[in-house]
Amino acid sequence: MLGQIGWGALLLALTTVIAGGSALLMMRFFHKREAWMVREPFDLKLIVAMIIASLWVLFIITASVTVWATAFRWLGLFSTIEESVYFSLTVFTTLGFGDVLLPQEWRILGVIAAVNGLINVGVLTAILIETLRHIGEGQRQRRNRR
Repeated sequence: MLGQIGWGALLLALTTVIAGGSALLMMRFFHKREAWMVREPFDLKLIVAMIIASLWVLFIITASVTVWATAFRWLGLFSTIEESVYFSLTVFTTLGFGDVLLPQEWRILGVIAAVNGLINVGVLTAILIETLRHIGEGQRQRRNRR
């Protein structure tokens, strides 16, 4: 059990670094384009920002799932990488179909992966919303100055 908690903590920390680092890059990306983002046409630019941010979040989640899938495969818990990725995706997104399961002696690691997914999705959603809120606020201020 302690081994699973150790692996889970390590993987959670690694995916948090990936998510945090990438989120910082996304915020810098939008910050450098702020002057452009707050000029008209406002609505179109907000939609473009939402698409970019959503794809960025998808990339981060994909990277995190890949980390978990690689670990599951490296630990020999699944016979193929496809099975590892599938399990990681269903657990990370908390779908948990139940058609592919970890061996019983490793099931706590699956729960930690689900918790990691909840944390990452929550944090990334907050960053996505804050980014869009910041752009929208800048657009409103620009509109009010006219």
